[in-house]
Amino acid sequence: MRKFALTPIAVCMCTNVSAADFATGAEAYDGGRYADAFAEWHVLAVEREIRAQVAIAGMHRFGEGRPLNFAAAARWHKRAADAGNPIAQLNYAEMLETGRDITRNRAAALMWYDRAARQGNDWAVKQHDRLAEISGAETKKRRPPGSR
Repeated sequence: MRKFALTPIAVCMCTNVSAADFATGAEAYDGGRYADAFAEWHVLAVEREIRAQVAIAGMHRFGEGRPLNFAAAARWHKRAADAGNPIAQLNYAEMLETGRDITRNRAAALMWYDRAARQGNDWAVKQHDRLAEISGAETKKRRPPGSR
């Protein structure tokens, strides 16, 4: 029986497959072939590739190559937000704040804006402060100083 060793080249080839598939999806998206982009990215998203999760969330949210589906967009943004992606955190916060096809929850939106803000997302800082002001001074006090 012959044994196979996993060489560094094979490891590199395996680890670059995800990037290559994402790039293939991006190329399809940029060319207006949204169904092809979605097909590439959906497989990756299911495999927990965060960039792909954010990409297909956007396609659902804006109806690119498929019908608008805010609930699906929120689910995918939430997955990527939970994994720490600041763009997904910002987008999920916006969806929670507006309550479009998901339950409106300003307290949760404030939390997600704060998480994105703590990663240096300036827009999230502005959105957090705006929502905190709308929600009242009590909420604004909860944000630790120097968290921008």
